Amino acid sequence: MRQQMATYLYSLQNDIVQIIEEIDPKIKFNRSNWNQRSKNLTGGGTNCNFDNGKVFEKAIVQVNVESGSLSPFQVIELLTTKPPVQIISKSLNDKFTYYKASLSSILYPQNPNVPTSFLDLAYNEIKNTSTGKIYWWFSGGNDLSESTLFLSPQENLPTKDNDINDFFQKFETELNEFNPSYYQEFIKEGKDTTYIYHRDEIRGVGGLYFNDLNEDKPQNLLSTVIQCFAQKTYQYYKPLVEKRDKLVYTLSDKEKQAEKNSRLVEYELVSKLSSKVDDSRIKNIDKVLPLLPLNVSWMKSKVEIEN
Repeated sequence: MRQQMATYLYSLQNDIVQIIEEIDPKIKFNRSNWNQRSKNLTGGGTNCNFDNGKVFEKAIVQVNVESGSLSPFQVIELLTTKPPVQIISKSLNDKFTYYKASLSSILYPQNPNVPTSFLDLAYNEIKNTSTGKIYWWFSGGNDLSESTLFLSPQENLPTKDNDINDFFQKFETELNEFNPSYYQEFIKEGKDTTYIYHRDEIRGVGGLYFNDLNEDKPQNLLSTVIQCFAQKTYQYYKPLVEKRDKLVYTLSDKEKQAEKNSRLVEYELVSKLSSKVDDSRIKNIDKVLPLLPLNVSWMKSKVEIEN
């Protein structure tokens, strides 16, 4: 499954690159690689970077593959958000290997009326080399971030926004074919996954996320849920972009967009890296920084200044 998932994600990366170029033919594209080796961990990946487009000011499609060895205590830490797993013996003398293949894609639009889109997919595996036991899971999902919305975790999707609702309702229809409980479970997990704890806000509108998907054979989940997110996210996002990119916006709208982008920076550099949401064992600057938006502002609003 390891090689199958890595091959699939690199193929998907090329497919998303083609979609971005179809939406925004004038955008500039370059490809770069990162590698990191240490005593216990090896990782590397490919960044497909876009900038200065007519539709997108920046876009990134990143694939990472990492592996290494873990101590029993690192395994316990990594699996704290997972159900009880009988993978560690009572002696705590076992040796473990870790593997993760992941794709992250973020599209930052020029027009503030177009939501920023996120897509994350990953296959994770921990193997007890002493006993041969393996614990694996899929993680990932998608969400949208509106430049004018700053939602708390208690709020629901913005029902007044038909475009956003249509995007997620299409996924509800798709997911119901696999499991009728998936949609509500993924909505709940989406709010937890995208939570910015020091702001008491969620990154976007919450989205659909799963952090421990392993209830079926990995090949079955890859061909159903994973492919659904991989193939449908930008299929449903593209019409939304084409519709909203025609809308007029003001300088004030761009300022709100830059303020919202600051939340996305805080999520990537503070909330995600310091939480259990990020299963990655490697914190590499060439892996993290390409995901950040191009234009950001932390300027306080008049209301914040008055308070």
